[in-house]
Amino acid sequence: MNKYRPHGVTPEQVENGQMRTFGNYMKNLALTEAELKGKSILDVGANSANFGDVAARFGASVVSVDASRPEGWQDVLEGESKKLFAVAAENLVLKDRLGLAQESQFDMVLSHYSTPYVLVNDGQDSTGRWKEQKSPEELVRYLYDHSFQSLENIFLHIKAGGKAVVYPLFLDLDSTEAVHVDFGNGEHRNVAQFNSIIHSVLNNLRSKYQDHFDLHLEKVPQAKEGYDLTRLVIMRRPMISNYER
Repeated sequence: MNKYRPHGVTPEQVENGQMRTFGNYMKNLALTEAELKGKSILDVGANSANFGDVAARFGASVVSVDASRPEGWQDVLEGESKKLFAVAAENLVLKDRLGLAQESQFDMVLSHYSTPYVLVNDGQDSTGRWKEQKSPEELVRYLYDHSFQSLENIFLHIKAGGKAVVYPLFLDLDSTEAVHVDFGNGEHRNVAQFNSIIHSVLNNLRSKYQDHFDLHLEKVPQAKEGYDLTRLVIMRRPMISNYER
């Protein structure tokens, strides 16, 4: 099995960690074990690929990618749980690394606590101030470009008739949206500007791909009263021939 185990960590601890990650994915992305069987899945921002290792046991074929590469870890190119490191969502090209003639598409593309969430999580300090030393205009362009490229790449890797699930976002389904989000342990994020940018990205993707692009947002209540996150589901509609029209 394709498992990495740091020195001093028991196989039981590895297994428990994998199952905990798998359970969080399934709950937060609203997936069922039955819909994994026979599906091809791309996990973007997969960290150590715990989800992919477990999903493969349920009959899925998973490619897990992450922008980082832990020291000493190598890509895994065989089996039903493949792993590619040093692959960022905004530069999501897989064919060369996988030895394929053309870019792969998948039944499902997943982003769990990854892109574009990390732009806020990693990009702001504990008080909700942006770390990037940029002008307001440069910051907006930076956030927009990274979010657009990442979400467009996610969309382009979905098979016709497939879907992507992205969690979490901070978009509200009611008349107003959250301005500040409490991450706990004294950590806060200011998401008003980020929400506006994500709305623009989704609207522009919808405009660019028109009939092939569909999305909906699902509210995911949190334990804290009045604090909700959002699950984004992107569908790639099958192409319809002129005859079918």
